[in-house]
Amino acid sequence: MVDEAYSDYVTHKDYPDGLRLLKDYPNLVLLRTFSKIYGLASMRIGYGIGHPDVIRTINQVREPFNTSRFAQAAAFASLEDQAFVERCRMHNREGVIQLSSEFDNMGLRYFEPHGNFILVDVQRPSKTMFDELLKRGIIIRGGHALGFPTHIRVTVGSAEQNDKIIGRTKCNGVLS
Repeated sequence: MVDEAYSDYVTHKDYPDGLRLLKDYPNLVLLRTFSKIYGLASMRIGYGIGHPDVIRTINQVREPFNTSRFAQAAAFASLEDQAFVERCRMHNREGVIQLSSEFDNMGLRYFEPHGNFILVDVQRPSKTMFDELLKRGIIIRGGHALGFPTHIRVTVGSAEQNDKIIGRTKCNGVLS
């Protein structure tokens, strides 16, 4: 199984195409979602791509009525609006540049982002950072829950939201 939930955000030309792998690996299943770039997270809708025999086997054990007609209709409609997807991809790219530039200015190291978040090393316990930012109304994901005790996962937001985490944290001394 290959989780490709964030693949719609990737713009790097060397990103591996899971669809090409299906030819060589007939037991492979690619998992994709409408929760991320399509903005349908609350509908809990996604899909798997794989060899028909594998999909048939999975279908035999899946829960019945595992998605709603409303979610299915929204997913189909979202596929028609690729201009929206491209705008989201562009805004995300701009947000990644904004955040990573600020992290560079602060001297913070981070993993090269390929999705809609940045995992940044804040050089202090991430649980403390999580708690401090939460008190300020900023929700991030603490790396302590992911095996990275001094990292936080910052989701790319609007320019204003990105400014909030950078500006507030700088002013309040949380990141700096």
